[in-house]
Amino acid sequence: MIKTILFILSVCCTANENLIWYRIPQFYVADSVNNFLNNRQINNCYYKFQDEDTFLLKCWKNNKLVDVEIYIKNKKHKRRHIFESLSI
Repeated sequence: MIKTILFILSVCCTANENLIWYRIPQFYVADSVNNFLNNRQINNCYYKFQDEDTFLLKCWKNNKLVDVEIYIKNKKHKRRHIFESLSI
């Protein structure tokens, strides 16, 4: 019983780690995005703008083609999400 409670507490504590947002100093956003891509060995890319708020990349990572998408999600567009995101 005690092991179960400790397990549940550890899961709850680690689940909140993904909720922490870290501040990027002003004017260093591009550096942070570049570091993110470089640390994941994303290179040799082709790009296109899908629309004014969507930047798409097709890149090589470990000899495989991957998609990288940068979306600007804005309240003005009446979308559900109100934050900017980057997905690989």
